[in-house]
Amino acid sequence: MYNATTRIIGIILLLSVLTSSCGIKWATNRVLSNPGAIAKVGAVYDALTPRDTTERLVFIQGDTIISVTHDTAIIKDHIFSRDTIRITTTKRIVSTDTIIRTLPPDNRALARLLDSLGKYKALAANMEGNAAATRNSLKTAETRLVWMAGILLLAGVVIGVLVRFKLKP
Repeated sequence: MYNATTRIIGIILLLSVLTSSCGIKWATNRVLSNPGAIAKVGAVYDALTPRDTTERLVFIQGDTIISVTHDTAIIKDHIFSRDTIRITTTKRIVSTDTIIRTLPPDNRALARLLDSLGKYKALAANMEGNAAATRNSLKTAETRLVWMAGILLLAGVVIGVLVRFKLKP
């Protein structure tokens, strides 16, 4: 008896664990298959985990370049004397620092914008299909109108000829 009771309790515990894990999967699948639920969960997640959208400045130091130029000049004073002058020119060229303004990417906002873009592209394609169908139906209606006008004109001519010949007895 004691053995059967522990087995029943063990089976009940095992079934409860399996049931609870299947419930999470069921809820996850239900949310993932419902776009409205995804939007609600995403909005709550965005509110609970805000992103840092402050601007950051990145400084890149410029390079310092030193340019040295040597030049020599020879001056002849008399026939036998000679003086040499050495001229050294040093230029310091400093490039300016570069400041880059960066913003952290907000991938969630980008994903929402791409979803909206896809939605509007689908709507535009649907409207284009509707416009093509409308153009086709208008073309058909115009063709029918031309045929009906031709038939009425022909009937008018026939009736006119019959009336004219009937009235001349």
